[in-house]
Amino acid sequence: LARPRQVMMMLIGFGFDAIHRQNEDDDGFFNKGIRSFGSIDPHQILYIFLPPLLFESAFDMHLHVLYNVRWQVLSLAVPGVLGSTFLTGYIFRWVLDWEVVDSLLLGAIVSATDPVAVVSILKQLGASKRLEHLIEGESLFNDGTAIVVFNIALELVEDRNKEFTLGPAVAECVYTALGAAIFGVACGFITSLSVACVFKDPYVETSILLSAPHV
Repeated sequence: LARPRQVMMMLIGFGFDAIHRQNEDDDGFFNKGIRSFGSIDPHQILYIFLPPLLFESAFDMHLHVLYNVRWQVLSLAVPGVLGSTFLTGYIFRWVLDWEVVDSLLLGAIVSATDPVAVVSILKQLGASKRLEHLIEGESLFNDGTAIVVFNIALELVEDRNKEFTLGPAVAECVYTALGAAIFGVACGFITSLSVACVFKDPYVETSILLSAPHV
């Protein structure tokens, strides 16, 4: 029975971590490599690997299929993420007895899921394009909702005396959604023109497409 490679990679990672924890005092090549990976700034991982993943997901989507599931995608990306954030925050507040804003901050972090491995498995299984676009489309739009909730919760955590007001929160949500959409369309248009100006030069085309998501 074939095993999905994403699951096997995760299990291998767990295995490496278990071996490292059993021999933490060893200064061999393996443990040095594990420690060097563990010391990498997480922001570097985010900025290096996340933009190409999002670009590949958006580039590989069919607009007409995404349009057919637009309401399902939006309902999962906005009310779904908000509901998941508050539910997760309530669970942590109930289990760990945290403050409300601390629980909401953690809920905002874990609610915006990235289904790269899930979509890859669905492609291998030959699942319908509608289901694939529903899951992948939601992952493209849920980041905006999570970022707004995260920023609001972070401000409340940093300043405990600050009161929450609905008006600025809605304005920030609209500003983030519209600003990101306008900026993304502009960057996509410039990237398309740049690729169109290149004639049969795969190195330049690849360089443009790799650098564009990091703008």
